[in-house]
Amino acid sequence: MLVENTTKEVIIRLPASVDTEFLQNFLNYAHYKELTATFKTMTRCL
Repeated sequence: MLVENTTKEVIIRLPASVDTEFLQNFLNYAHYKELTATFKTMTRCL
């Protein structure tokens, strides 16, 4: 595995033998984190 950080993105290179189901789950999680990075939540005590 190789991780490269550029000014605009992080590039992760994996061998072709990586489990694709695991990889898809990881990509889904990374996408979720990207989408929700700017969300703010409110905690309200009742």
